[in-house]
Amino acid sequence: MGNEQSTQATNRVEAWSSQLQSALGTQEVVFENVEHATSPTKRETAGAATPSSLLLFGGHGELPEDNELWSLRSAPKAQWERVETGVAGGLVRTPCARSGHSAVWADGVGLVVFGGLSHEKGRYLSDAHLLRQDEGRYSWSPISASGVDLPCARDKHSAVVLQQRAEGELTSPCMLVFGGFGVMPKEEESEDDSGEEEGEHKGGEEPSDKGPSVEMGWFDDSYALDCESWRWSKVATSQSERPSPRAAHGCCSLPSDGGAQRMVVIGGRTTTGRSNDTWVLEYDGKGNGVWQQPQIAGNPPCRRSFHSCTAIVTDASHPVVCVFGGLDASANHLNDLHLLCVPLWEWVPIVHSATAPSPRGSALLCRKPSSSSGHSLLLFGGSAGWSDLGATDFFNDTYEVSLDGVLDAIDTALTAAEPTPAAGGTESSEGGASGETSSAKRAKREMEVDEA
Repeated sequence: MGNEQSTQATNRVEAWSSQLQSALGTQEVVFENVEHATSPTKRETAGAATPSSLLLFGGHGELPEDNELWSLRSAPKAQWERVETGVAGGLVRTPCARSGHSAVWADGVGLVVFGGLSHEKGRYLSDAHLLRQDEGRYSWSPISASGVDLPCARDKHSAVVLQQRAEGELTSPCMLVFGGFGVMPKEEESEDDSGEEEGEHKGGEEPSDKGPSVEMGWFDDSYALDCESWRWSKVATSQSERPSPRAAHGCCSLPSDGGAQRMVVIGGRTTTGRSNDTWVLEYDGKGNGVWQQPQIAGNPPCRRSFHSCTAIVTDASHPVVCVFGGLDASANHLNDLHLLCVPLWEWVPIVHSATAPSPRGSALLCRKPSSSSGHSLLLFGGSAGWSDLGATDFFNDTYEVSLDGVLDAIDTALTAAEPTPAAGGTESSEGGASGETSSAKRAKREMEVDEA
């Protein structure tokens, strides 16, 4: 009976994959270069999509690091605007200029900026700041966070916002931070972590407070910042299987499937080079997390770092992870777009048009703020070219790419495969017999769902 069920499940998975490959084989993704009268200067930056606009803060490029705030509104006419912030508590509290930081949007809270590198101050940063919007005015305030375990200073980390639903009500959001590069705490210093990859230390400067005995390295820790109590907690992960220390990786959050919130980490620069592995952290909102490595099907992106990553959801509520560009294992910049269909963890094929942006890394990639219809991504800026001091070429162009056709094809393929696979299932890389194919492993998972 078990073998028969396994065969049926395998056949369903293979049929789904075949339909998906066929449906997407002719779907062309077109990038549209959107011209604006004004725009931020050429730069690498960090930002996030809000319900009505795309916000970006700080970064560096042809000009030194700055702390400018820019907004790209989606209606009535898309245009970049330099945002002048107000005064909080009688003081101007704009964060210092920085690069390599993170910026995330928490609904009902605002834009949260964390960490980065300040060449002006000569050090890595571990501060957090909140940008609030009140009656159309923005104002900054420093976050006086508490907690026993605080994240150390770092840049090139990732950050996402997770928010759970408990008893029908949304809990307070939290910001989850993972990885990055910086000064290693004494107990974490390692001989393997003594240097940065080419281009990772922008500007060629050493933080003035490092000293000759300080060790630099990559992190593999995770921290959660509650956006209501502003309390930091280190995420407890007990299992040995976890992503290796890394920076300049791709990261995004996935919608909850009724259980724990999930953060996806893809690739990045590790102690042994660039990678293209995929990891998922399930977080329970109470300080506990579980790392899992899904069995991935399809053709994954090549090994890379400094790539852009975000998630988008189809009309049928299927999450899809989007990865663009970056720097490959041979230090070549890329301009390819890849889509990871989460329901069965399969990279799906798409056809790129000739309108793709020039190869680049460190670009800002976000879903387009809410509009009347459609599913689109926005891409801004980034960098290319390397020297001993870092990137040499910077961009300030803005692209929009519609994924309507691709996402419709994914929904059609998933609907045609009966029963529809359970979205978001993951399993450890240790699961299954040696040599077992990813299709067989996914089929076994589906069979277990059928038997439940």
